[in-house]
Amino acid sequence: MRGDASFIDQRRLLSAFSLPFYQPDKAPAALVADACLVEDNKAIVGYEHGPCQASLILLGDQYRPRRVDLAYRAHNTVQENRTLGTSHPNPGISALASCNGLRLRFLSGGHDGTVHLWTLTNMDDVYEADSRRLNLRQPRRCQALAYRNVDETVFSCAGTSVYAVNISAQRAQDAVRVSDGQILQIHVHPQNPHVIILEVDHMDRQVLVYDMRKKAFNRPPTLQFGHRDEVAQDATRRFIKGSTLNSFFARPYNDGDKGVIRVWDYRHTKAVVACFQEVHPAPIVHAVLSGSDVLAYGGPSVTIWKASSGN
Repeated sequence: MRGDASFIDQRRLLSAFSLPFYQPDKAPAALVADACLVEDNKAIVGYEHGPCQASLILLGDQYRPRRVDLAYRAHNTVQENRTLGTSHPNPGISALASCNGLRLRFLSGGHDGTVHLWTLTNMDDVYEADSRRLNLRQPRRCQALAYRNVDETVFSCAGTSVYAVNISAQRAQDAVRVSDGQILQIHVHPQNPHVIILEVDHMDRQVLVYDMRKKAFNRPPTLQFGHRDEVAQDATRRFIKGSTLNSFFARPYNDGDKGVIRVWDYRHTKAVVACFQEVHPAPIVHAVLSGSDVLAYGGPSVTIWKASSGN
């Protein structure tokens, strides 16, 4: 999607705040690849294409949100083939992950196969960025990133494999292939950081759950579940993202003009424990579990259900 930002408040429904992305006529189109939160009141937006690779959005209850486009570029912008003597533009960021903590830090994965740790500094309300490349090189673009704060481990997914590296390590562990389908998303469980959840491109079992206390990824997943998904288009499937909270996992699906959120309980994964659906103007791509609410994001719309209203 393009780089506009909208803000929605549950109490007032649609907020008056918005941030259109200024686009000079001859500038490359800003195409958002991923976004993440840093600290409590700031967001990072990463771009696959555009005049910058990342933007910082400052949020607040008492003032209008403000976007700061970061001039710094961490990922290669040109891909060279020295054998053929050719080169072509290289897309920028493909995945983001926040680093828990008080400092303004986040991780980015790129189409160049590298992962960078960014640090932002604020001097008199002027933000500048720098980065350090982690000792992790993937043969394909980074598809998904996650950070585990308890031991400073970075999980990076490329194709069907997962890489794990300490943020200060000299080299990463060897990649582990975990799926026949492409890995789309990775989550560190917010209440139990030993639990890692993968979302993969599979017709029936899109969710793989690993307990990292049991030989990490070098074994079949502890749990795997999902729903037969025959209608998701490739362009939509790439960005579908679920959410986990306590013993539950929610994931979006689409059935014709209906958007559907299915919720599983890790303790009883053979059946869906709750289902939320409605006619939606655009395919639902993100599901979020937040307290007692279930949120569905798709196109210009956000739907909020009470968890108790699922059938």
